[in-house]
Amino acid sequence: MSGARPAASAAGAERVRFTGWADALLSTVERPLAEIGADIDEMNRYLAGLAAASLARMELQVALSALVTRLPGLRLAGPAGEVPWHADRFVRRPKELLVAW
Repeated sequence: MSGARPAASAAGAERVRFTGWADALLSTVERPLAEIGADIDEMNRYLAGLAAASLARMELQVALSALVTRLPGLRLAGPAGEVPWHADRFVRRPKELLVAW
């Protein structure tokens, strides 16, 4: 390493170079309160959806656990490879699940 230091004029050039960029960034922050309120409302709906999904998963775990405990002989009525599945992109789930006990 040569130990060379950048010239003070180069640092000043950088500050001038980014002044317009900072002004443009700050001007986008100034939005009407209605838009900000809409963003907050959208975030609240998103968070409520996350909480509902988490609760639904927990309820399903409790229900399946109770079902298996109360019906220890519960099993698929046919081969697992023959269970028909929905072709959904977001959630993989069976169309029907026939069981016997």
